[in-house]
Amino acid sequence: MNLLKVLVIDDSEIDRFILIRQLKKAGVASIQQQPSAADALSYLKAVCSPEGDAAPDLIILDVNMPKMSGFEFLESTQEMFAEGGLSQCIVVMYSASDEPEEQLKVKKFPMVKGFLAKGSTPEQVQNLLTALF
Repeated sequence: MNLLKVLVIDDSEIDRFILIRQLKKAGVASIQQQPSAADALSYLKAVCSPEGDAAPDLIILDVNMPKMSGFEFLESTQEMFAEGGLSQCIVVMYSASDEPEEQLKVKKFPMVKGFLAKGSTPEQVQNLLTALF
């Protein structure tokens, strides 16, 4: 897992801190973080080439954020996932909500391969990473 590159996108500093700690316990060494979807979009446009050299392997994306939600982020990055530097990247949605509508919306985005609840245990985070990679 230490070769895995992860980008955490969440507007809550506390939630980012907790998740990053869990990812480190799971053996992930390369973790970037962005406090908003808009900041993450700018970051990805700057670091991702079509070859995907600097692209993350995994994006853990908060669903509910101000200004640009996780779903709006996915809408605006579809081209990057289809043809650009994110073509090999997997997305896991991260939410405190257990709304069935969110689960249904996720099906619209083929890059989304999982859903992680805020407040998940370190073991659940480890199990998700193991299942995906």
